[in-house]
Amino acid sequence: MKNLFKSGLLSIALMVAIFANAQSGSQKTTSTHLPVSKCLQDIYEPNDAIFNATRVQPGVEYTALICQQGDEDWFELNVPANSAAINVMLSDNPGDFDMELYDANHSLVAGSYARGVTNEKITLNAPNPKSYFVRVFGFNNDFRPSATYTFRFFISQNPLAQTTTTVLRTTGGGALGNVSGTSVSKSQTVNPQLAACINDIYEPNDFQLKAAAVSINTEHLGKICDGGDEDWFEFVVPKYTPKAFFHLSDIGVDLDMEVYDANGVFIAGSFVRGETSEKITFINPPAGTYFVKVFGFNNNFDVDNFYTMRCIVSPPPVNQTSIQTLRYTSATPVASDLNIYPNPVVDGRMNVAFGSSGLALVRIRIYDHVGMMVNEISAKSTDGQNVIVVPTANLASGFYMVEIVHGLQRTVKKVTISN
Repeated sequence: MKNLFKSGLLSIALMVAIFANAQSGSQKTTSTHLPVSKCLQDIYEPNDAIFNATRVQPGVEYTALICQQGDEDWFELNVPANSAAINVMLSDNPGDFDMELYDANHSLVAGSYARGVTNEKITLNAPNPKSYFVRVFGFNNDFRPSATYTFRFFISQNPLAQTTTTVLRTTGGGALGNVSGTSVSKSQTVNPQLAACINDIYEPNDFQLKAAAVSINTEHLGKICDGGDEDWFEFVVPKYTPKAFFHLSDIGVDLDMEVYDANGVFIAGSFVRGETSEKITFINPPAGTYFVKVFGFNNNFDVDNFYTMRCIVSPPPVNQTSIQTLRYTSATPVASDLNIYPNPVVDGRMNVAFGSSGLALVRIRIYDHVGMMVNEISAKSTDGQNVIVVPTANLASGFYMVEIVHGLQRTVKKVTISN
């Protein structure tokens, strides 16, 4: 009896060993490193491997961290049977974070590897009605211990403009988990498949790497034709430009605009509500390449109508009969006795008071606690005392930094808003 018992144990042990060896030889391997204490503020941890991916719902924003070198986050997406497409987005990236999509068999389907803090997006038409997995990770082990990114996905009943990627990997590693020897190139191709986008001559331009190189002082017609669609444009501002004016107009839905420098670093944004035109102005901007991103607030899109995008550059000398006469020289008016009241702001109106020695263009920007610009207005100062009223009713209560640019002067003050 003992011999039979021992024989049974040996058989079981042999089966376990064979199964383990088979699994170790499979390509469907995952890393199983455990979360560390630095990631405790990420409520979705532990989700460092595909087998403990966090299940997420469509249309919901998830805020998470890549908090240390080698950290990665996995999410599980359940796709209904009647879905025509899925759109996966990674935004608000504080570092160079990338994203990959895997099917239910743990095979790589697509990846997004844009450079820098540019948003990542993967669109898949005709998905299988089952689970997909998304891996978020830092390029070259980039991480940010306390700065979060935003992850979300959407399900569409209509085909979308599909994005595909070109992935270059070295030998010696797979993609599941942190495998030594794996590298990803920063290369990308985009293939539009949505009929409504065919008449947008600048497509495919859904990423900074595929930005449409366009001329200054020229109107360019584009279209945000599906939820999650983005349009990128590349402008070159010449030397000695006194003013560069980025203008997004003829908007049929709530579209927003952001400007990035040649390195993909965010410079400024315009996020006016509704169908109002978006405007960003730079005085004496450095010469070089600027990238503009046009996108729908809350994934708004307009299949039927075009918007107008242009960058108006004022050549020297400036036309004295236009607003360009507000150029900044050694004789630029100066501001004095700048004050913001009331502080705290309690009635949805913030007053910016200052004295000015003459006519000047004034820009007021409000930044939240993570440094994101949440409001921007422009006004003209006159000789003497000035008061500019800034609406704050749409801002949540909390601490904000207010930047006031008057001529060549720049002042930053801290305020509290209590709405």
